[in-house]
Amino acid sequence: MFCEKCGKEIKDNVKFCPFCGNKVSEKVESRQAVQKQTSKETKKKKWLWMVGVAVILAAGGGIALGLNQNPKPQSDPQAATAKNEKAVENKDTKEEANGIQNAEEAQAWLVEQKEELGLENALSELKETSTAEVSGDHYYRFEQNYEGIPVYGRAIVVAVDQDGNVASVTGNATDVAEDLNLTPSITKEQAVENIRQYASETLGMDEVASLDEITLNQENLCVYNMNDTMRLAYQIPTESYQFLVDANQAEILEAVPELYEESVIYTDTNGQQEIEGTDPVDGYYVLKDQKRNIYMYDAGGQTYMDPASGLSYPEVLQQVRSKDTIFGNEDDTPQTSAEVYSDLNTIGSIYDYFLKKHKENGWGVLAVVSNDELGAQQGNNAAAGVVDYKERLADAIQDYDENAYQGKIGWMDLGTAYSGKGTESLDVIAHEYTHIITRKYAKWSSGNRETGAINEGISDIFGEILAEAVGDGADWEMGNRIIHNPYENGYPRSTGANEILPNDRINVRNKDGEESQTDYAHGYSTVISYTAYLMKNGLNESGQGQLSWEELSELWYRVIVMMTSDCDFAQCRAFAEYAADAMEELTEEQRILVKRAFDVVEIFDAEEAINNIEYDIKPGSTLRVYDKKQDYYGGYVLKIMGISGEEKILEDRKVSIRHQYNKEIQVKEAGPYELNLPNGIYHLTISNPDRNGTYSFVVKVEENGSDDAILVSTDYEPPMIVNIMDEPMEYKEELYDEVFQEYRDATDAYIAGGTDAVSGKFLYIDDFLISHGWQVWYGYYDIDGNGIPELLISYETITGTEYKTVDVLSQDGKSVQRVGEDDTFSAYTESHIYTSGVIYSDAGDQGNYYKINANGYSLDKIDCPAELGEKISVDWKPLELTQNDSVQDDTSSDENVMSAEEVYQKLEEHYAQGTIDSSGEDLAVMEGSVNGTTYSTTVRCGMPGNPSASQALYEVSVDMVTGIASQTRMLLPDGKVEQFSLRDN
Repeated sequence: MFCEKCGKEIKDNVKFCPFCGNKVSEKVESRQAVQKQTSKETKKKKWLWMVGVAVILAAGGGIALGLNQNPKPQSDPQAATAKNEKAVENKDTKEEANGIQNAEEAQAWLVEQKEELGLENALSELKETSTAEVSGDHYYRFEQNYEGIPVYGRAIVVAVDQDGNVASVTGNATDVAEDLNLTPSITKEQAVENIRQYASETLGMDEVASLDEITLNQENLCVYNMNDTMRLAYQIPTESYQFLVDANQAEILEAVPELYEESVIYTDTNGQQEIEGTDPVDGYYVLKDQKRNIYMYDAGGQTYMDPASGLSYPEVLQQVRSKDTIFGNEDDTPQTSAEVYSDLNTIGSIYDYFLKKHKENGWGVLAVVSNDELGAQQGNNAAAGVVDYKERLADAIQDYDENAYQGKIGWMDLGTAYSGKGTESLDVIAHEYTHIITRKYAKWSSGNRETGAINEGISDIFGEILAEAVGDGADWEMGNRIIHNPYENGYPRSTGANEILPNDRINVRNKDGEESQTDYAHGYSTVISYTAYLMKNGLNESGQGQLSWEELSELWYRVIVMMTSDCDFAQCRAFAEYAADAMEELTEEQRILVKRAFDVVEIFDAEEAINNIEYDIKPGSTLRVYDKKQDYYGGYVLKIMGISGEEKILEDRKVSIRHQYNKEIQVKEAGPYELNLPNGIYHLTISNPDRNGTYSFVVKVEENGSDDAILVSTDYEPPMIVNIMDEPMEYKEELYDEVFQEYRDATDAYIAGGTDAVSGKFLYIDDFLISHGWQVWYGYYDIDGNGIPELLISYETITGTEYKTVDVLSQDGKSVQRVGEDDTFSAYTESHIYTSGVIYSDAGDQGNYYKINANGYSLDKIDCPAELGEKISVDWKPLELTQNDSVQDDTSSDENVMSAEEVYQKLEEHYAQGTIDSSGEDLAVMEGSVNGTTYSTTVRCGMPGNPSASQALYEVSVDMVTGIASQTRMLLPDGKVEQFSLRDN
């Protein structure tokens, strides 16, 4: 059927259109009733895995915490399934609520579906690890086990609504190879030696604490099945990292951080902030929150945990004691007692919020170290995670139930910069506390760097939520990360915005504006946290569809309990959309905003990608990449990401089993590259680190697919060939005639078919000049002084006096090539050419100086020279576009050309209907101008909070011959372009 709003084809039984968010009526619309619209995707658009359906089994992770017990459901699985089917039949009317009522029934229902899910042993041994309740909905999480051994990071979450209906299934359970060797053979000495070597060479740690005390036994065995590796492994926890060690080869498979950086009544010295404490021991009251099970320790400004070495120094810790119930009023107790008391009060308010709002108490016990110098970090950090209480506080915590959560406790370490600051540090402390909550549900894997960014991003989000709820108010800033405007300190606001340096580092700025670097997880966390900012404030801070703080909190908490251990950005969007769908109180407009927030950060809807598969191939098909001269090209980067595997229908729900496939391959050799992909749907991206331009497309792989190769033509320059004979290049002016002819052909194509007929179809032209109807000017200048004049293309900015260069081309006497990259010179780039041969361009939002390479077309970056010389003077000449001249000479004689008045009227009618960004009442079309056969204008909208002001929302250009209007969105960085026809109005 087809969406009534956007006209795109959608699947049966969906409630909302996955493309525009429109609520779908119960009637199935025919193709005749709804005209299907199409839009041209740009080559640089990222993809997203997101399935807008009810049930999904996705690649991701869970939490592996203990040994398995074979499932023994007390209820009849068939009866549970029958109940659920009946509930599904009544899911719209909600007439009955007799579906799944508990974890046992959820497990029984899930096991019954294993054949439908295409799984064999993945669901045979499930162990319930947690149940979360959110607004009456329940999320049952089960850990996967195999032959009594936990499968590391593999879990399934069954979401059940208030009436017992299965709303969604998320997780990453996967079958374990039956021939896997389950008998360990390595020694403790081998494991210790390899851990020390890995920690030193890979993690930069001087020492790994307590390593000699580890034991290798059945209890810490697991099946490691992550990152395309299936091994029997030992989980070896240390103070800083948990190491996954191959139980037969002693290879270090992964190192996962354990901590993530960043009825007696007590009072403080002011008699405020009452806390329920404990009776005195040996004449002293010890600072512990008896009600919340929070233990406080004071490092006294010394180093307890040294992140650089991974070592800790427990001898510096002091219990915070007092002779009376007022902490901080005595000389014989630590001077920082009042500060530590303040930390406890702040943490208590955060604990209370999660307990009251989400019925969430973390791990039951929380130990906190305040006033830690943190070695070389000089107190400027904080950390949190989950640790084994035996290794940390077994002597101090005598009343803790060792069986709860397998003896784990929450752990937080506050540097001196954040201790004793009260609500001033609340967002940072809430950030760290959230790490403890998320770690309860997802045992984070270090194999996917996006997982770390999601982890940090969600903690930042709850830091702001808690600052607003129990602190001094949210400011959407977290240290160096300016969430409301990440660009301010160089942090990314969209996927791919920042270059990834070696060791997954990115360049940013610190709070003082100084150049710095951070890791991928903290750097790209702003991509996730910025979506929450948009959800709370609306796009462009318009407030339209915005979520309340309470709604924002519930949505992201639902995401946490659905989270998988190797979750990526695409899955994060899927979970957020599932959460929004489950929140019945949200309006359609709010659900659309959740989707649009992810669009802005370029985590796009993969449903659209799946519906726009460009190639259907066999597993062994080849990829062939060509340069701009149509010769085989090598030296590119191929990124392959799985979108979806087989699709099945399960009880009126679509189940997508996503292959865990995420690879980045350096293809060095020019020629056919054999893909060898399993059956499924994949998003492929071709890029070149040395040249701008990425090429993305969606591929479906199946046994009965086509044998044809995937052919990709790029604009990449051929590799430079050194002229060993040092023969001088010969200049042939007539070679530039090919460029002039392309401009004439493009003009004809544009008149006949609009922008789509031109964009990406011609090798040399600048699309901007053609689509805007500008007169094209050309001139010659030998920039590099090699005797070969370059061809410069421009348009007038001030009639007869100033020109804007939008392209520079050169030749070697045999062929023409563009100088620099596509955006070195453009209508949107500030560029200058100097008589010294120096070229300046701010392409990529960063100004640089260049010289033309000896090959005549590549650019070499240089420092700004002391003497630039003057800007070059060019003898500009108009390029005669004869095919278009007859129209421009007498447009009034062509009855097919729309008048300016007609265009304006049509635009007013179009925008009166409103757009996805604003209502029709809030839009105003400005008087436009005519240049040739192009009508240009802007559309303005109101400015939130200032009824008397307005702002430009769209820039619109109309081809008066074809009636095609091109609309460019101005208020968002995406600059999204949409086209529509005025002749259809």
